[in-house]
Amino acid sequence: MCDAKTYATLYLDVYQGKNAPNVGIHAKVRDLPTSQKAVANACYQLGLHKKDDCGGRMRHVAMDNRYQYPQLAVMLREHCNIYSTGTNRSNRKGWPKDKLNLTKKMDRGTTKTMYDKGNKVTVAQWVDSKVVNVCSTLNTCEI
Repeated sequence: MCDAKTYATLYLDVYQGKNAPNVGIHAKVRDLPTSQKAVANACYQLGLHKKDDCGGRMRHVAMDNRYQYPQLAVMLREHCNIYSTGTNRSNRKGWPKDKLNLTKKMDRGTTKTMYDKGNKVTVAQWVDSKVVNVCSTLNTCEI
């Protein structure tokens, strides 16, 4: 996890294979799936779940498709006061494959968007040179 303004590395967790004994893992995230555990552990280890150093605003974390998916986005917002946005893989648990099912054979620029009012999360797809999936809890039209 890095700071976008200072470029400083705030937390680094080197992957060393399965961590069955949960060495160095915060107690609140030990039972989470592996990728969700990695992101949540960084947030808890940094104390982001209890810090309010953003002037009352929530933080915003950008992630790539290795980590981002709807359940993680909702968990970060609800438990750590962090909005998140990022690309995600269509085979991730919770991705609505039955509704967001574009293929790269479709016309470039084809899009689909869904908003889950209960979880306050937006998911979308569009066709570029391949299909791009994105998930966000930062639901705003502001720049």
